[in-house]
Amino acid sequence: GIEHITKDQRDKDFLIGVTRYIEENITDYKLNVNSLCKNMTMSRTMLTEKLKGLTGYTPREFIEMTRFKYAAVLLKESDMTISEISYEAGFNSQKYFSSRFRKQFGKTPSEYRNS
Repeated sequence: GIEHITKDQRDKDFLIGVTRYIEENITDYKLNVNSLCKNMTMSRTMLTEKLKGLTGYTPREFIEMTRFKYAAVLLKESDMTISEISYEAGFNSQKYFSSRFRKQFGKTPSEYRNS
């Protein structure tokens, strides 16, 4: 959780805001670093420095990681097809989703679901 990342309340609020925005817009494949910058009212450079400093991830990586965590939950807890899950998690290509998911988790979405 966020508590493990930082004790600073402003940093916690920042991470909560970033995560909430991504989660609220997760199904939108157009969600990207630019829309995150606009929502957080920060320049791309500021957002990247702050997020990378706190989490070790660039904004693009953080968005993708959040999408994959959501997809992983859906794979375990829903009866949705992998195609439906890839779109629900904001990926407009199932092939891209499956290859990136495998890179992230070391398993294909099907293998992950059945593990």
